[in-house]
Amino acid sequence: MYTHWIRRFTILAALAAAPATGLADGAPGAGQAQGGNSQGGKAAAATEGQQGQGAPAAGQMVVPATIFMLVPVAVATKDNAMKSGCWARIYSGKNYSGDTLTLAGPLDIADMSGPFGLNWDDKVDSVEIGPKATLTVFDNQKFADQVAQFKPGQRVPDISKPLGFFDEFASVRLSCAKA
Repeated sequence: MYTHWIRRFTILAALAAAPATGLADGAPGAGQAQGGNSQGGKAAAATEGQQGQGAPAAGQMVVPATIFMLVPVAVATKDNAMKSGCWARIYSGKNYSGDTLTLAGPLDIADMSGPFGLNWDDKVDSVEIGPKATLTVFDNQKFADQVAQFKPGQRVPDISKPLGFFDEFASVRLSCAKA
């Protein structure tokens, strides 16, 4: 039951800057604060909190980190961006099945092969476009070689080659109709 919700995520906020603590290069234990254990660095974070009450210790620095917020689709459908009609939902399977990624626009994604292991490059099989959105798809990163443009309200259950579309979504641009 929960596996269904875990697999279906959406990106609501593309980028947000937030402070993150990391060890400076050359400091004792460098590289162990992030991913040094199966808990994703939680043990290192707990140790830091005990030593310095969350403040960076000697040999550490504070660096900005990119944050992607992932929430279940059921929550995303209640978001104001979805209500505005400027969104696109892409699926890894035909007929709107498989993993789902919902994009709330306007939004430009120059590389669909990230972040954090979320790789949508060459994985899209069906799409739904919001009533006030246009999704432009590019065959290469950084918006090179446009291969398709999906119009407002368009639903395509199978974007395979017989329909003239390709499943290579290397980069995408989601634009919103002006009200």
